[in-house]
Amino acid sequence: MLETILGGAIGALISATTLLATGASKRGAENRDAALRLTIAVETVASRLEELHEDFKADRKEVFGRLRDIENKVSSIEAKIYK
Repeated sequence: MLETILGGAIGALISATTLLATGASKRGAENRDAALRLTIAVETVASRLEELHEDFKADRKEVFGRLRDIENKVSSIEAKIYK
């Protein structure tokens, strides 16, 4: 009788330990997956921000180039007027 109770208790203990280990392993995998998704999302945002920064730089270069041309034309017209 004692052996049966002891065997049942040991079996229950092994089952509980297995379930806990499986749950911990599953949570660990879920945490790794979440960390991977977040890392990919951050890298994607960083990449897009870099593209946006490059677009801003190109636009700024174009705008200031046009302003320089306009300034040169205005200076040329002023020189002709005030001669």
